[in-house]
Amino acid sequence: EVSLRLEVSEEAAMLFRNSSVFTPSEVGKTHCGDWSKLPLEPLAADVTSCTSSSSSSSSSSSSSSSWSSWAPSSLCRVARSATSTIWLSPGDAPAQTHAPACRRCKKKRAERGKCKENDAAAAAEGSSSWGFGRRGSIRLCASSSSSSSLPKRRWRQVLASLWMLYGAADCQVTDFETRMGECQVPVPQAFSCRSIPEWRVFLDAVTKNAAKGFPADGELFQMSEDIMSKWQDKPYPPQDFFKYLCTPTAVWPLPDRFCLFGFVAALIVRSRHLMLFAGDDESIKKAAEMDFGYATTVLGKEGSVDFLDSSPWPVSILDAYININETEFLSYDQYKLQHPVRPPAVPLEDLHWKPGGSSGSSLDYSKLTMPPKLRAAVLGTHATLSLEPVDMIRRLAKDLELKATFFGLEQRWCAILGMCDQGTTALSQLFKAAEKDPYGYSWVTMTTAIEAIYDADEDLQKAELLICTEPLAGCMMLKQVAERRGKQLPILGYFGVALLNSCPPEDIRTFWEAFADLMAPKLPGAQDQPTAVLSVNNLILSEQIYYQSGERMPYVRAHGLYTGMSYAPSKHNEVLVWRAPLFMYSTTQCAMHRFFEGMPYHQMNFRFMEEGESMQYSDVVTYKAVALIPWDHALMTFYELFSAQMPLLLPEAEW
Repeated sequence: EVSLRLEVSEEAAMLFRNSSVFTPSEVGKTHCGDWSKLPLEPLAADVTSCTSSSSSSSSSSSSSSSWSSWAPSSLCRVARSATSTIWLSPGDAPAQTHAPACRRCKKKRAERGKCKENDAAAAAEGSSSWGFGRRGSIRLCASSSSSSSLPKRRWRQVLASLWMLYGAADCQVTDFETRMGECQVPVPQAFSCRSIPEWRVFLDAVTKNAAKGFPADGELFQMSEDIMSKWQDKPYPPQDFFKYLCTPTAVWPLPDRFCLFGFVAALIVRSRHLMLFAGDDESIKKAAEMDFGYATTVLGKEGSVDFLDSSPWPVSILDAYININETEFLSYDQYKLQHPVRPPAVPLEDLHWKPGGSSGSSLDYSKLTMPPKLRAAVLGTHATLSLEPVDMIRRLAKDLELKATFFGLEQRWCAILGMCDQGTTALSQLFKAAEKDPYGYSWVTMTTAIEAIYDADEDLQKAELLICTEPLAGCMMLKQVAERRGKQLPILGYFGVALLNSCPPEDIRTFWEAFADLMAPKLPGAQDQPTAVLSVNNLILSEQIYYQSGERMPYVRAHGLYTGMSYAPSKHNEVLVWRAPLFMYSTTQCAMHRFFEGMPYHQMNFRFMEEGESMQYSDVVTYKAVALIPWDHALMTFYELFSAQMPLLLPEAEW
């Protein structure tokens, strides 16, 4: 009879915490694993009864306090053998012989069987090494009082089974040698390419050069030249990388052993040296510029596979962008030192409504009376931006009965936010048509269409106030139409996008003339008051408008209280990843999953919102946190989540 014992390093033990194979109660304690769940079908007939051993003669001498042991309780009589030991990691285990099966077997899938057979033969002779991770180490020990050797077939079955379970996952896809961030997270092999000798050598050379500030290095330049000579004709380089990243069953390395991030590094290194050598030679300058441009192209459409910042390669897509059309090379780190981002011009304590300035007020508000009822037309194509001022008016002016009718929205917002008091859809259709064909809809054409819509809609005709969010051009057109019919229609503006958004491109002058008229004093009895009070939901827009027009519009932060949500987590191990148009593609989800392959002990799950997906606010607040990649400088989504006291995972301030 043979006793088997599985010894696992502290780090590898974490792999078992969430495993269906082993569920150890505590690292460092002996625990019986259920070997019946291992893919050991060929051995099923031998699983009858078991005996366990706390140690074996071949392993006791090399064990240490950093190892934990599990004595299997359901596998025995697999063979008659003398004491034998198989090591399943060469990284930090004291193996007597070193046979890194990973490196040999991953060249071609067809070769793996032969490779395993060779290692099985070595195992029968004494001990063998089966490498799959530098720190996640596992060793299987077998001992018996019998003097006969363990049959090769049996060792081969055990090796193959454990390889299927752990080797293929950890050896091939995760680089435990390279760790990123404060948490020292191991990176995917596809991001570092350390498992491919030629790319590993280049990575080490580039890293050393970058640490010195990217000085000229003839040997490094030649390495980049050799890489480009070999790979410059590869059809659309990011394609294979994308397929690997988003195909769970894909095997690393790629069949041709291509490294996308190493290729980008070679482009930047070569172009950086070409800039040094160019002098007055325009052809060399052009070659350098083409290399920088191609470096941005091969990182996918709109940088969809640009994860260089999550890799050990010391280059960035910004290294390429900031050097196009330049004569002297600057790395992005050097650029940041020379062009630091200045601190905010407005102190944080001043970020609130402060009446005054050209659009402020000298009116004595104590003499004003609040009407008991007010009918408002709310014009805007952004639902939550339109709802914000309506909700805040209702909260602050509790004695006012405000009847707000929304124009310009899609019907779906009735179910999502309860914005069911919607007027005619004709305005929404008009703005969409103008957005698709801006040159086909002049100011005159738009105003004529709005006249017909106004005359046919009772809510527009009875409106006493126009609450405007976007587009301002459409609001001013509607105001002009009302004035032609003898009705003064004051505007309360709350903007989140540029003033000229959706303005007919050939009527910019007409827009500014209408804007000047809008800001001119016209209210009876208040000669210095305009017919519009305009505000913005972010400081950047306030500064932009001031630069354009000289009008200082006050900043009023959005609160998003209309959601009615408050943080109430019940999914304590789940983070909701908010969709991020323009910046976060499906590749981001794929990349995160590749990182998690090296962290199977990670307790947090990430749930990705799909493009176009809507979620009830009551569901959002049940998540542990929300990961938000801002796609604009001001997001109503951020204000909503922030007011709900939702924990947020955000990029650094530089973003």
